[in-house]
Amino acid sequence: MQSWISINPTEIQKQKSTEVMGINVNVFLPPSHVPNAVRGYFNESHHTFIVEFKYIGDQESLKDVLSEDGVIKLYVGRSSGRIFKIVVDMKTAKVREVQVKIGRALDINNDINPTNRSAASSVLNLTKDQLFSELRA
Repeated sequence: MQSWISINPTEIQKQKSTEVMGINVNVFLPPSHVPNAVRGYFNESHHTFIVEFKYIGDQESLKDVLSEDGVIKLYVGRSSGRIFKIVVDMKTAKVREVQVKIGRALDINNDINPTNRSAASSVLNLTKDQLFSELRA
C-alpha cells in the first residue's frame, strides 16, 4: 500500500477575486474542503485501484455513489459532500482510462460539494505521477 502524499494547501488554495455589489472580494476554498494528504494503491484481492483523501477535522459517515458506467464508486461525506475514497473496478477499466474516468465521475456527480470537487481534482492533477505509479508498474 502506498504511503500518504502530503499536500501543501497553498498549491491548491488559489485566490479568486470577484466583485460583490461593486466591492472587490478575495475568495478562498474552505480549508476543511482541501485534502491535506492523498494516496493511491492497487487492491489485488478485489482487483480495484483505490484513491483515498485525508482532511483536517473529524471523520464523518459516508455514503457510496456508483458512477453511471458502474466502474467507479465514490465514498462521499454525508454531511460535507467531501470525497474520501474513490474505488475503480479494474476488471472493467483499462489502465490508460483510469484518470479520465475518475475525472468524469467527479464532474457529473451532484453528491460532491463543488468546492471539494475543485480541490480534489487539483490534488489528483498535482499528484498524478506519484498517485497512479502503481498502475503503471
